[in-house]
Amino acid sequence: MSDSSDNPFSFGRKADRKPDKPADAAPPAEESESLTISQMDGRYSTMRPANKSLTRMHILLSDGTVQSVQYHHSDVKGTFKGGEFEVIFAGTKHWSVRVKGHGPKFWEIYDYITLHRWPYLREAIAHEAKFSGEEETVLTEIKILDVTPKPDD
Repeated sequence: MSDSSDNPFSFGRKADRKPDKPADAAPPAEESESLTISQMDGRYSTMRPANKSLTRMHILLSDGTVQSVQYHHSDVKGTFKGGEFEVIFAGTKHWSVRVKGHGPKFWEIYDYITLHRWPYLREAIAHEAKFSGEEETVLTEIKILDVTPKPDD
């Protein structure tokens, strides 16, 4: 009889298999959903989307404030038009995230947001927006607006 390693349908001997990962083992650092502010440097040309759906997206504004939206509140409609896009997040209040920018990854950022896989947006500060090259993706303006429907008077 041939060795089990010669059989393509064999799972091998139990001793040859790697041990199962313990159920309580922490995920490796690169799989963590946690981000530090220094990791959110806005270098979209080198940034990769998450390989799974995320629960939230951070938005860093040029004044240094950070706002976060939950992807499960992402509404059914997003709009992309050239150098700008809008995504609605609807919960007890409705928030419009309107982004203007340019660069090779601008469409990709919008696309991954609609897939719930983009971890953050970072609005460029004035000098970054002016001196960025064509190869760099820059978000020149981010507006977060309350668009909650008002009851008719």
